[in-house]
Amino acid sequence: MNAAANLYAAMTILPFTSYANVNKTRGSANALSRLYMSISLHTTPQSTNRLIAFNEKEQAIFLCLHNISVNPNDKKNWESLSKIAEEIGY
Repeated sequence: MNAAANLYAAMTILPFTSYANVNKTRGSANALSRLYMSISLHTTPQSTNRLIAFNEKEQAIFLCLHNISVNPNDKKNWESLSKIAEEIGY
């Protein structure tokens, strides 16, 4: 619940931060949105037990978010976050 709230807040303020330019070129809003949806939905077509999937990917998510905060211009970090969201089920 806390992670979803934090992601929602990040998506909301993204246009007003220094990441706004990154958003246009790297799809940061899309990556954050996909992660938010994957942990907010109860079920998805690809994952009926998202809680287990999220717990298995927790360290990878934290690593991606850390790498993004250090270097938001690295496209690989945003792609990794999107891939994790897809693996979780969205």
